Amino acid sequence: MRSEFSISSARVPTLGDYVSFEIHDGEVMKPAKISRTALAVLGRGSFEPDIRIFEHHKEKIREAAYRKYVDHPSARLVSLSSDDL
Repeated sequence: MRSEFSISSARVPTLGDYVSFEIHDGEVMKPAKISRTALAVLGRGSFEPDIRIFEHHKEKIREAAYRKYVDHPSARLVSLSSDDL
């Protein structure tokens, strides 16, 4: 993974069945989201808020977002589900 690839913190508030964030690859910025189901998988049944789970597992989410970004470079949105983790 390139060192210039990063993800932002989760956007608050996020409505719906996902949490929004952004990916940055050098000068390129794309919107991204991760499903709340994926966050539940990462949280392993904890009762922590989704935002806290996101921040706690940010590196794992970054890795999954990078794989999805590289596999689908023309996508306007990087969308992560539990299958991506």
